[in-house]
Amino acid sequence: MTMADERPSTVAVDTARVGRRAGLLTAARLGAQALAFVWFLVGARLMSRSDFGVVGVGLTIAMVASAVGDLGVSRSIVRHVALEPRSMWPGFLAGLRWRLVGGIGIGIVLVAVSPLLGSESSWWVVPLAAAISLASGVTDLAYSALRSVGAFGVEATLLVGERVAFLTLAVAALEAGGGPATVLLAYLTTNALSASIATIAVARRGRPLATGIATPPMMDTEARRTAAIFTVTSLSPRLGSLLLIIWSSAAAVGGYVVAQRPAEVALVLVATVLAVAHPDLRRAHAGDAPATASTRAASICLGLLAAAGPTVALLVAAPTDVLAILGGRGRFADMAMPMRVVGVTILVSLLRSCLEILLLAQERAGVAVRATIVGVVVAIGVGAPLVITHGPLGAALAVLVGELVAMLLMCGAERSMVVTLARGAVAAVLPGLVCLVVLLVERHGLDLDGAVPIGTALVISMWGVAVAWRFLGGALTSSSGRPMGVR
Repeated sequence: MTMADERPSTVAVDTARVGRRAGLLTAARLGAQALAFVWFLVGARLMSRSDFGVVGVGLTIAMVASAVGDLGVSRSIVRHVALEPRSMWPGFLAGLRWRLVGGIGIGIVLVAVSPLLGSESSWWVVPLAAAISLASGVTDLAYSALRSVGAFGVEATLLVGERVAFLTLAVAALEAGGGPATVLLAYLTTNALSASIATIAVARRGRPLATGIATPPMMDTEARRTAAIFTVTSLSPRLGSLLLIIWSSAAAVGGYVVAQRPAEVALVLVATVLAVAHPDLRRAHAGDAPATASTRAASICLGLLAAAGPTVALLVAAPTDVLAILGGRGRFADMAMPMRVVGVTILVSLLRSCLEILLLAQERAGVAVRATIVGVVVAIGVGAPLVITHGPLGAALAVLVGELVAMLLMCGAERSMVVTLARGAVAAVLPGLVCLVVLLVERHGLDLDGAVPIGTALVISMWGVAVAWRFLGGALTSSSGRPMGVR
């Protein structure tokens, strides 16, 4: 019997406090994204579109390398530590060894194939991206270990602190005449510092509890499936940028990065909520009330849909206003249609992510792997010709098709959650639908431009957040497993 098969440990995690701590982590994520947004505004204006695209190429490669090099350990550790908190330190060390092997291996491969990249990036982009992915991977592994025992303070502090440090270094470098290389070096420096501090935090919390605890099997059958799902699900949203890197230019990547930025922020926040919920869903499924895991996952999904709806409506109805804020008026006007597609993709990716996290909690990673692989293959198949003929718009459409295919396949595998989603769908989607109608009237009926649509979306977002709180509050804090948002 493996540790993943055992009942939850008597070293209990206070689930009533998890919701409050999750609020702290979500607030930190919001703060970090706000600081990242400031960098985005500054970088898009201080750098040429091509140089900004080179930074986008480097960070895209880093994210892909991090996903592949992770080998699933940042999720596998949750499977074990959520049930046996005392295994945090030995599990982290085992995961760290696999993470270093995976990170160094994918770095060597990327350097070897870098001449095949179609964009006009410099030789140093890939080695820097590989180093960033390794530092980021160690940090993510430590965060996962800490989250599994309900500890969010270190992650919350480092998220904001790292962004402040990067923003300071990057802006100073650009003002001093630096370029994409100095920006990526600043990113690497701050990521390495976070990795070191997070590792120390895991050691201080985990080592005193680890006496007599066996090292959990980080690469058993379910772990390998988890590694596969982590890789393909991390690649899927970034397929657009990858296709552009291969078949287009750095300038096209730069434009697509701007259009995709709102989706990236939204999905980071979605991932934060799901990362907090994953250990609790795992405990619910492995404990005495496995049926509550599906209901909780559905309630979380409905809450996220309610919160995201007004933002999606804004991207679909008024993309030019959003682009003017992100990159300066007129500089990225050609990205309006890709941004509309990206907005729709947010909703599909959100649903797919919620289904995936439930399947992982149920130890059904194989189902999620198959669905996501099919989606990625379809996206690549339709994406190559679309990118060649339509550039960033083709990349956005390819990602949407791939996510839609994966989401539908997962729906077929987890019908009980789909039924629960259907019961609460009206309340969840109403804020977004109302926002879309109001914005369309403002833009086309009243011919209003500028800040008015954005202000409207912000006001209606308050309604969406209130609805989201109704769904999320119970799902993340109820110690009985009965979510407040679904009747």
